[in-house]
Amino acid sequence: MSWEAQMVARAAAFAAKAHGKQKRDDMGDPYFIHVAEVADTLARREPFDPFLVSAALLHDTVEDTSVTLDDIHQFFGPETTDIVAEVTDPDDLETKNKAAWQAEHMKTASVNARLIKLADKASNVAEMIDAPARRRPTVADMKSYLKGARLVIDQCRGIDERLEADFDAVAARADVLIKELEKKAKAK
Repeated sequence: MSWEAQMVARAAAFAAKAHGKQKRDDMGDPYFIHVAEVADTLARREPFDPFLVSAALLHDTVEDTSVTLDDIHQFFGPETTDIVAEVTDPDDLETKNKAAWQAEHMKTASVNARLIKLADKASNVAEMIDAPARRRPTVADMKSYLKGARLVIDQCRGIDERLEADFDAVAARADVLIKELEKKAKAK
């Protein structure tokens, strides 16, 4: 097995263990599925970048688990750690300011950090709109998330047309769903 494949496999195992039994709020499925989706999206880019794919698998570990950047550095080295650090929000960031901070941060972020954000936001929007109705966020929450996601994505444009198109397609689906739900609410 190549060192690249070994590194990605180690990152997958590390992320699966770190996220443990965490579940996504929307679908209720294991949280690891989200990071695997982001990594899968980025693994299909040419040329294959094992540092990017490993960072995609690890991109939420510092924010959502007890894993630290030092832990990631110890197991995966500086290249992967630098990417994860760029996509990790500060601990003291308030939810209401998250999208604005991320958008501002993406203006100067590396290409790899912006690629992860493109894949991450598309995955999050898809999760939100594909959730069963009983688990779906409110229309107000969906609108708020989508508005923030677009702010962030606008700072990531110009680096990968396919990933941008993927985000735009899922955002368009979200717009349709939001309009349908608003129409149903008005009809009641």
